Amino acid sequence: MKNNSKIKQKNFLLRQYTFFSILWFLIFSVVAVVFIKSELEDHITGEIQNILTHISIFIVSGLTVVYLILFIIIFKASRDLIKLQSLEIVKNDLLRYFSPQVAENIISHGSGSEFGTPVHADVTILFMDIRGFTSQAEQDDPELIFTLLNQFYGEMIEVIFQNYGVLDKIIGDSLMGLFGVPVPSDDKCNMAVKTAISMQNIAKDFNVIMENKINKKFPIGIGVNRGICMAGNLGSEGRKIEYTVIGDPVNTAARLQGIAGPGEIIISEDVKKDISGQFNLVQLDDVMLKGKEKPTQIYRVNY
Repeated sequence: MKNNSKIKQKNFLLRQYTFFSILWFLIFSVVAVVFIKSELEDHITGEIQNILTHISIFIVSGLTVVYLILFIIIFKASRDLIKLQSLEIVKNDLLRYFSPQVAENIISHGSGSEFGTPVHADVTILFMDIRGFTSQAEQDDPELIFTLLNQFYGEMIEVIFQNYGVLDKIIGDSLMGLFGVPVPSDDKCNMAVKTAISMQNIAKDFNVIMENKINKKFPIGIGVNRGICMAGNLGSEGRKIEYTVIGDPVNTAARLQGIAGPGEIIISEDVKKDISGQFNLVQLDDVMLKGKEKPTQIYRVNY
């Protein structure tokens, strides 16, 4: 990554500076010892000269060993610093998508540096959309809408993190969450449906407060689907990169969200097959989704 390159460059310059500083100091020390010895040679006997020569060799050798050890220590310290700084950058990147617990889990398992490498993954995708948002945004103060959205999405993102999900993206009045990536999970569908129910309950409470204060509501519809997607970083290196998933299951999840009414959670047959019996499901009539050749079986989650 770009930040890692900058860290390595700075530490390379630090190593160079340290090396040449030690080298010049060593040369200066040797020259100083040789100069002192040559100045004293005319005033001392041959036996003392021999002793002085041995002392000079000992001092120069000792200084050389000390400076080499010092350089090795500094070199190792700068290498460790690069590793720590790189891990910190990776952790900060992960925190954009995951809760702190999940981010730490990824790093502790040694996959932090590989985060974002495209892979095929079994993913559960959740789409949430605020119904009637466009008309409200056109009529109300944009600053007020922006403030309300920040409060609203803050609670929605928190519940995704609580259920070990990934915040994929927020686009205006829509939110996309992922479950089962980048760390695989056998419980991803249950977590996604739990998140959807929590979102609806949060929206209900939030709307009571909003209606009392400003006579506004943010009713939401949610669609959930599961399938094999490509998961990884997508974007331009050095510009903007986002962790996301692509594939037909994503499109299906978006279509299910599109047919969900205010307050509804619509899930696919693939999600229904993978969740436990703790949820109250109602089978609905099959629907023809855009881009599909056959009708899709769907269910509503009652909560």
